[in-house]
Amino acid sequence: MAKILIVDDEATTRNTLSWYLQKEDFQVFTSVNGEDALLMETSIQPDLIILDIMMPGMSGWEVARNIPRKVPIIFLTALGQETDKLTGFNLGADDYVTKPFSPRELVARIKVTLRHYGKFNQEDFLIFPPFQINANSKSVKVNQVQLCLTTKEFDLLLFLVRHSNTIFSRESLITNVWGYEYDGDARVIDTTIKRLRHKLGEHRDCLKTIRGAGYMLGVIDNA
Repeated sequence: MAKILIVDDEATTRNTLSWYLQKEDFQVFTSVNGEDALLMETSIQPDLIILDIMMPGMSGWEVARNIPRKVPIIFLTALGQETDKLTGFNLGADDYVTKPFSPRELVARIKVTLRHYGKFNQEDFLIFPPFQINANSKSVKVNQVQLCLTTKEFDLLLFLVRHSNTIFSRESLITNVWGYEYDGDARVIDTTIKRLRHKLGEHRDCLKTIRGAGYMLGVIDNA
């Protein structure tokens, strides 16, 4: 599990990015200023640092200059001028992302950076009989037969496969698959599960309804 240190004085940025990273099974640490960030860098030795520039006290530029070891850095900042970006890269940054930003895109950039350093080994292929899932291409095969799934059907199935034999309420699935910003009807889960079961055909029973609790993906009963 890769360790990510987020250094930003904006609570919204820290909380939003933490949520997306924890959803991808990263271990997340946060700091609100540069001074504390340097202490945390020494104690936890993160695999990557997300670093704001404009913070009270020590700036992100100073933090980058004072980190005692080589650690991947992605600047996340409202400073978008070319000179700012050049300064960031000259300080050794691996990437530079300007606010406002897409959390999903930033998570993807984090994964690319970690792969470059050999610190991200999450499997792109998951096997959970009878499923063969390619998380990279968002494709699913059942006994080598390709399924035609919508994006949300795939995301829901992938989440349940990664957390097999665990019961999730509708609200929990909404939060983990649709995102905490979703404010629609929670019954979208029932509809998506119904469509998935139809597409799984004879293997539909692996998607189990737990009365009064929610849904889970489990081993198909042989009885």
